Amino acid sequence: MNDSNLNYDEQQRKSRFRKFITLFVSLAVVVAVIVSLVAPFIRSNVSNTFSEADEYLYLGMEACDNGDYHAAISYFNQSIELDPNSANYLGRGVAYYLLGEMEMALADFNRSIVLDPDYAYTYYYRGMAYKSLSETEQAIADFQECLTLNPDEDIRQEVEGYLQELGATL
Repeated sequence: MNDSNLNYDEQQRKSRFRKFITLFVSLAVVVAVIVSLVAPFIRSNVSNTFSEADEYLYLGMEACDNGDYHAAISYFNQSIELDPNSANYLGRGVAYYLLGEMEMALADFNRSIVLDPDYAYTYYYRGMAYKSLSETEQAIADFQECLTLNPDEDIRQEVEGYLQELGATL
């Protein structure tokens, strides 16, 4: 693969991550609005751990979007410590992936899948990590699972292209 294709692939990964961040930030805002509307009707308050973990998740996504992957990992670590959920592991995995630390990324993607096996983007990113390690069979399996879980159209087209590139049948 030549340098221009690598740059294009990197641009595409960054563009997908920005979409990923936008989706998560939007979901966080929706959750915050719902919580603020429902809180008066709930006997117990939402714990500080929840909101603090969400803040670290947001800061991690923001740092990642700005290309500061080491800071992002630090924020995701804090978020995981407070709330070890799928989104936090996925975020840290993406940061490791963008740093080229595929083994660390794979460990986080695997943990994210254990916690939420129905999120297409985790399979997408794990497939990308396997692809970068030339682990074709695992990449194909993850890309196919991603398609099964029905991601948005941009990712669907990209994954179909990767599957063709890897010699898989659609």
